[in-house]
Order: sequence, then C-alpha cells, then structure tokens
Amino acid sequence: MSNSNKISIIIPIYNNELLLERCLKSIQAQTFENIEVIMINDGSLDNSENICLSFVKEDERFKYYFQNNAGVSAARNYGLSVKSGEYYTFVDSDDWIEPQYCQKMFDTILYEQSDMVFCGINYVVDGKKLPQREIGMNKIISNFEVEHFLIGHPQHVLGSCWRVLYKSSKFEGIRFNEKLYIYEDLIYLLTCISYSNGMSYVNSQLYNYDLPEVQYFKKYYRDNILDVCYNVGKLLYDILVKLGRNEWASAELFKEYCLAVNWLCSVDCEIKLLFKTLKNHKLSKEFAIKSNYTAYKKLYKLNSLSSKFILWLQLKKYNMFLYKCKTIKKKLRNKNA
Repeated sequence: MSNSNKISIIIPIYNNELLLERCLKSIQAQTFENIEVIMINDGSLDNSENICLSFVKEDERFKYYFQNNAGVSAARNYGLSVKSGEYYTFVDSDDWIEPQYCQKMFDTILYEQSDMVFCGINYVVDGKKLPQREIGMNKIISNFEVEHFLIGHPQHVLGSCWRVLYKSSKFEGIRFNEKLYIYEDLIYLLTCISYSNGMSYVNSQLYNYDLPEVQYFKKYYRDNILDVCYNVGKLLYDILVKLGRNEWASAELFKEYCLAVNWLCSVDCEIKLLFKTLKNHKLSKEFAIKSNYTAYKKLYKLNSLSSKFILWLQLKKYNMFLYKCKTIKKKLRNKNA
C-alpha cells in the first residue's frame, strides 16, 4: 500500500497478554484499510510476543519490534522512528478502538486541513462502556484552550497522547521525554499543540479506555517522585508560557507541588523523613509560593472551605498536619465501611 494517506498506528506493549488480542483485533477490523500497525514489545515476559507474531503472520500490515524494557516513552519513540504513514496515532495495548476510528479521523483531518484531530472516548469499567460527556469540545479544541488539557481539569480527559490523529510532517522531530514516567504523554501532546496550526474534533466515542484498577498515586510512586514533579512542572510551565497561558503556567507549578504532597501521603513508610525532604526540596521552595498559590486558587475555582484550608496548609508547608488529617479521615472511612 502507498504511504500517501497511510495511517501508522503505534502500540507500546508490556506484559499485557490478557487484553492485547482485543486491542489488535479492533485495529485489524478498521474500515479504513491503508494502515500499518507498529507493535513495540517493551521487554514483555508473558505471551505478548506470540500474540503479536500471530497477527504478523496473517496480516502484512502488522509489524513487530522488540526492545529491552525501557518504558512506554521509549517504546512510543521507537514507533515514531520506524513509522512510514503520512498520519499516525497511538493506541495503548489494554484499550481498543471502534471500527470507524481511522476512517472518521482521516476524513476530518483531510476535510478541515488540520494538523491534529481528537475524538470522543468511552471509559470502560468491568467491560461496560461509559461514554464521556465532554462539554464544548469543538470550541475548546478549535480555539486552542489548552488549560482544559491539564491534569485535574474537572470536565475533560484531554491530557493523553492517544485518541488523536497527528499529521506526520508537522511533528516529525518531536519525541517523548524518556526520563519521565508521569505526564510524559501530556507534555508530548502540548508540545505538538504548540507547533500546530489547526486542530479539529470528531464528536463520536471512537476510543475505548480501559480504566486501570490500581490506585494511581501508588502505581506511579518512585523514590525520585519529587525530582520528577519538579521537572514536569518546569516543562509544563515553559510550554504554557509559549502558548500564552502565563497564569495557568504559574498555577501548574503550585499544582505539581500539591501532587507531590499527595504522592507522599499515599506511601506507607518514613513519612516524617519524606516530608522533611520535601520541605528542603527546590520543588517546595520554588513552586509553593504565594503568586502560584493565588493563580491556582483562582483558576481551579476551589470554593469550599475545606479545599481552601487544605490549599492554605500546603502553601504554609504544614504537610505533616495535612497528612495526619488524611490519615484520620481514611481510618474513619474504613471504620464505617
């Protein structure tokens, strides 16, 4: 098949034998046939490789690559380096797409001459699709209202690299930051947006996102979480300033500080030592300042007294008291359960 109008579908894979076949079958069933399916096995130890190879054997559009375990960002970057399509998209191996995904996304990007096209999504819980009502998406995307893409926005789930069709020639040199293990897709997405001249939206739930069972903060905690939150904050700050969202950039710094506190509260270890480290960390000294606090409180519209009190505690760095409050609340909830 010609590379003209071809869509490259990049799938990072790691130990996902139970859901992988569902994902690959949904891609094989696309009504738009001019695709290449780039499967990157990130050092899986289960039966993922054999599943991939079975699709390679029966469908020449499927291509299999292996790398030693290096993380999802490295796997996606591998896929970006070998793709040949005029357009590309990402699908996670535990998710799946509707049969019309590629066709509708392609028709829209061609008709509207966009650089990027987004679609609606379903959350999937216990096998049941829950369509997400994301109000005003056409306006948000066409007007580049990037604040809605940030993690923590109450109405939208835009901070992921999947559910998007990208024009290859526009974003050829952009790669995922392989040093990050949180928000790497958000940073990639916002970087692409900063280079984009036009974005569009398909008002159909075409991407199915399988909600993970593991609690987010525990899943992604690492010993260097403070350094990672600091680096994420700096990267997002620079991108938001470039996009002309200076106040949101300041709010993002304080939010990263708050997220670091939440991460520390989620672990069961020497909490006093962790918070002492936080108090002396540049994340606390540079991000938890009044101007960032003021921007965060204003833009996220935290009106309840409890929210304002918690925010004030974080500004004043009374994190041990905050941790004790959360611990007491957790014990009461478990007692009443």
